[in-house]
Amino acid sequence: MFLLKSNNKLPSITPDRLLAICGLHNIDIPTGNSNSNIQMYLRAVNMGELERAIIQCEDRLRKDRLKLSSARTKIEMVPAIVPGEREAFIEFRFRWRESIGTSWELLALMQHYGVFTRLLDWTESPAIALYFALKHYIDLYNENKVKGATIIENVNFALSKSAHLRIPCLWVLNPYKLSEKSSGHKRIFDLDLEDGHDYFRSFHQSSWPYEKALPIYSPWRKQRLASQHSMFTVHGLSCVDLETQTKTRKGNNIMEKIEFSRISALYGAAELSTIFPVDAYSVFSDMDNLGKYVNEKFIID
Repeated sequence: MFLLKSNNKLPSITPDRLLAICGLHNIDIPTGNSNSNIQMYLRAVNMGELERAIIQCEDRLRKDRLKLSSARTKIEMVPAIVPGEREAFIEFRFRWRESIGTSWELLALMQHYGVFTRLLDWTESPAIALYFALKHYIDLYNENKVKGATIIENVNFALSKSAHLRIPCLWVLNPYKLSEKSSGHKRIFDLDLEDGHDYFRSFHQSSWPYEKALPIYSPWRKQRLASQHSMFTVHGLSCVDLETQTKTRKGNNIMEKIEFSRISALYGAAELSTIFPVDAYSVFSDMDNLGKYVNEKFIID
């Protein structure tokens, strides 16, 4: 960097930038990228003309920055939707043959049947959460347990076959702290009761008011969700993952991750399978799982 001087002080400027400014305003300075080459010809430059050129460039730069800031603001106001989200909602609604309530009820129904939505499933029940966290270990334990063997023997046998399974974990969320961070209110939202919060209109026709994830009551009034004590978080304008969204300066006291070892997961699976009354039928409450439950409990292969 070096400083150009005339009767008035000019801002510090690099050689490359000086050449660009001169070229833009047809000021004749021989090409060269070293300070000595440029300084050699500075005496021939009309400094007043150069100063005006620099001021014009700075003014243009300020205007471009204002335009960029305005464009960024408009971009941030665009609803955060993924390609196909609107079309998926419309297609599912058209194909669904039963009575449909609010758009949130339909979105929860889509989530239940495996369509990718902006909802994330949670439960109020630690036992239900543990069941889903350990589901693969429960299946492994039940598939390999030997009649008449002790729990310790069955756990050790299943452990020898568990290397292909992922290490299980459980996420614990404080919904009131999340709500306070996202909306300024310490409450869980029932979006069917909130004016102007219809899913389709908020995300596809106007602008959803919340950037971060928002905890909500389950909008789908079905037995399966009641059995699972289901709740949701609805994810808004931010594309940042929930773990990052919930971090605070003092640490993360909104959401915590609990990891299990494989052997503790299998002991948990044994408890849920033989002692604690949580099984596929109690979780899903449908006829397929009722048949599976009766077979596992009473029918011997």
